[in-house]
Amino acid sequence: MSATHARVVPGGDETGTLTLLGIVHDHPASIYRVQHVVRHLSPEVVALELAPLAVPLFEEYATENEIPPRRGGEMSAAIQAVGPDARVVGIDAPTRSFLRTVVAELRDTDAAMLTVRRVLRDVTDLSRHALQCRVAATAGPAGLVSMDETVPEIAHDCSHEDPPGVQAEDERRLIARNRALRRATKTPRPISLLDTAREKTMARHLSRLRQEGDVVAVVGLEHLDEVTDRLVEPAH
Repeated sequence: MSATHARVVPGGDETGTLTLLGIVHDHPASIYRVQHVVRHLSPEVVALELAPLAVPLFEEYATENEIPPRRGGEMSAAIQAVGPDARVVGIDAPTRSFLRTVVAELRDTDAAMLTVRRVLRDVTDLSRHALQCRVAATAGPAGLVSMDETVPEIAHDCSHEDPPGVQAEDERRLIARNRALRRATKTPRPISLLDTAREKTMARHLSRLRQEGDVVAVVGLEHLDEVTDRLVEPAH
């Protein structure tokens, strides 16, 4: 654990403490960190960077006896670690709140028609994938939609069998490389707009969830600071 991977928003009289964990998707070090923190903190709510429609599929992954689960990366690992009374919530797109935010962002930025078309196409893709996840979870292993192929795993240069130091160093290398890439390149406008809409949506959802008690949220590292900032100084 370090400031690279986690942010804490203290609780108040009517809100719980929010711990945000930034992860490298499917990386063994991130998976271990998420599972350890969720188990140690035992929050009332575990909030995941997943569409609500997709959560049941990752809950199915989490039923495996293997620790961590073979499928579903850090998201199913977090679910596997929750306490018996905890609630698991998907806070990412697509939701009605997200769609309203996308429309507002397009209007407020006076987006060009090409940007509008690209954003609508990406929103459609997000919605289609979320629906595929729900169908795969409903159908189960014998369904026409493969539970394995629905959420393909990202390959990394280390595994859970490698020593902790090797896993941590590989994760640090990936984080440094991704940050250097983001500094050196300009994010296309449609992607930037969608990321902003997703981060606003996740922050709003987390603000509401804190009223239920302590929350651990698992989000991609690239969203960690933006979501935290919107919680500390909520956007209108």
